[in-house]
Amino acid sequence: MSEERFIDPRLVEKEPLFQRLHQLNFDILQHINAVQSHVMTTQKDVSDDNEHWVALRNIFKSSLDDIDEMPAEMTDLVNKSQAYITSHNANANCAQVLACGAQALTYWRILGEIPDDLLQVAEVSATTKSRFMEHLSMWHKFFYDDGQLH
Repeated sequence: MSEERFIDPRLVEKEPLFQRLHQLNFDILQHINAVQSHVMTTQKDVSDDNEHWVALRNIFKSSLDDIDEMPAEMTDLVNKSQAYITSHNANANCAQVLACGAQALTYWRILGEIPDDLLQVAEVSATTKSRFMEHLSMWHKFFYDDGQLH
């Protein structure tokens, strides 16, 4: 008896993209961990030219460039994030906002690539939906403390 499972060819076709997006989330974690480590070690904010801070800004921007549509709640968080990082807040704090936002945007992109009929199949999308909601919730909590999306 074989343990092989059927994998929808539409997902197989997108596997290289899914792998790149999942790797991007690992990269985001590496960058925010490096920023946090720098702050903990030096007790100082990261500089404007810190490679990890620059990478997080670039990832956030490129993530936005790759998304055609998003719900109004996410657009609101994007706008708040962009205003926050240009309002003389500590770079390390801004990095946290952008890391959560970039991860939510990356999971949103993954979900957008899954065919609609397969989004209803828990085995296909449940984990990604859950991770998307976790990161969206963390991103949301930076700007709202009532626990509700606006």
